[in-house]
Amino acid sequence: MRPRRHFTAALMLACFAMLLRVETTYGATIVIANFDGAGEGMNDPTPATPVGGNPGTTVGAQRFNVLQQAANIWGSILPSNVTITVEAYFEALPCNAISGALGSAGPKWVWFDFPGAQYPGTWYSMALADKLAGFNIYPEGGGDIEAYFSSGIGTPGCLETTYWYYGFDSQEGLGTELLPVAIHELGHGLGFLTFADETNGALYQGLPDVYSRFMLDNVTGKHWHDMTDPERVVSAVNAGGLVWDGPAVTAMVPSLLGKRPQLTVNSPPSIAGVYSVVAAGFGGNLTHPGVTAQVVWADDGVDATRDACSPIVNSVAGKIVLIERGTCRFVDKARRAQDAGAVGVIFVDNVTANVPPIAGGSEPSVQIPVISITLADGSDIDTEVANGVNATIGTHATERAGADLAGRLRLFAPNPLQPGSGLSHWDTAVYPKMLMEPTLSGSLLGYQDMTRHLMRDLGWFTGSTITAVENPTAPRSLSLRSAPNPFRDAAVIELELARAGRAELDVLDLHGRRVLSLLAENLPAGRRTLSWGGQGEDGTGVPAGLYFLRLRCGGESATTRTVRLGP
Repeated sequence: MRPRRHFTAALMLACFAMLLRVETTYGATIVIANFDGAGEGMNDPTPATPVGGNPGTTVGAQRFNVLQQAANIWGSILPSNVTITVEAYFEALPCNAISGALGSAGPKWVWFDFPGAQYPGTWYSMALADKLAGFNIYPEGGGDIEAYFSSGIGTPGCLETTYWYYGFDSQEGLGTELLPVAIHELGHGLGFLTFADETNGALYQGLPDVYSRFMLDNVTGKHWHDMTDPERVVSAVNAGGLVWDGPAVTAMVPSLLGKRPQLTVNSPPSIAGVYSVVAAGFGGNLTHPGVTAQVVWADDGVDATRDACSPIVNSVAGKIVLIERGTCRFVDKARRAQDAGAVGVIFVDNVTANVPPIAGGSEPSVQIPVISITLADGSDIDTEVANGVNATIGTHATERAGADLAGRLRLFAPNPLQPGSGLSHWDTAVYPKMLMEPTLSGSLLGYQDMTRHLMRDLGWFTGSTITAVENPTAPRSLSLRSAPNPFRDAAVIELELARAGRAELDVLDLHGRRVLSLLAENLPAGRRTLSWGGQGEDGTGVPAGLYFLRLRCGGESATTRTVRLGP
């Protein structure tokens, strides 16, 4: 069994740094096994200049280093005393000039009814099965995960406007950063996927997997492991109605999800109402009640299209602009609208679908709110634009983005079905955007993510001593924060102790090794602020990349992550 899930990208591909919240540094060993042929993939001998903390001097070496960096990040998060091996390849994946698959991965083997399994007759990914059993269940099977990454990005006919960026510092510019793509794909291999066939609803060899036990259809009220095959076929395209029912994820929804983005058409009465939208991966923050203005189409003076692929020539100052999805980058369209004075952007899909498109990309200069709607909703609004439409781009007052009314996080169940992407990702309606969505979005630095909590629901932390907050409202005896994140010159660190005691604050690398001791003294209860300028024990600057700050006091610990940027 070799289930894989795809990570795709739209025209503008920009990246984000590691999002997973870390409370305790673990020591799982995850190794990358290079399965590329001579002279290709991770063996490409083309000379390269070290970049963004990646010391490789060839393209192949830099690729390998990125994958191992992703493996180290997961290893620092997950507890396991069994080595996890990833068989990795760079090869041609489905691609065209403006979109394509960035990666594809899944467990090489799956297992059930092994020692330590929490559910009988239930499939587990090999890495998780080994962790729960405490030993390598199938040593003769080779690796635990198979992972494939696109070798064609930036070549004719494949995502021609971008290229792989191999740094660790999220400074990809017009490139596409490989690191978060690798983290995403390894997440699938570690268990973030169902083995059920979304096209016919069949369970793999008639048995459910542990992931499907938490997939709940909130229309039928059934979990996937309790459904018939026909019921699963219907549920697989129940957009907005298929949710994750795990307690760890649900507990974090109030603190990690923002309010639900929405478009409210205020007038005329014929089309007034609240419309479903997807927030772009870039643009200004959506607020409540939001930005209200007249709605007009963009006109770039070229052909009959309204895609803003050229400078906008009509008057849009102080207005919300409708822009057709087209062949140029979302960020360029939005920037042109902002430059022309628009106060908001609504992208209208150019194909029929029951969910709005994902406007991916990263462009810090775009500070107006940006959302997208379906072709059907755009057509309804279009019927009245000439007569005057007034609308508000904002958020719901209370409801969370990407969650149902019971506070459960939605899974991606698009209609029509998208094999390889559906079910095993978060819904695109989540806000802020998340690591395990089906399409690479904009920069997510500074946000936390639900991925670690889903891994907790799957059983990764069973039997482990952890300090994670199961109840986000429960009191904590110590806390730790760092800002800005990422930082270039210095990070300001704020710690808080509920009780007096000896406090130790260390900077750790991805292997859990101490880089620097920032604090080791007796402190009274209360807050204290100090800074780290990115230096190691010898006083010289450490390489750009991801580091952990670990605070220990009174037998407890708290850990957060910080990213140091390059010069």
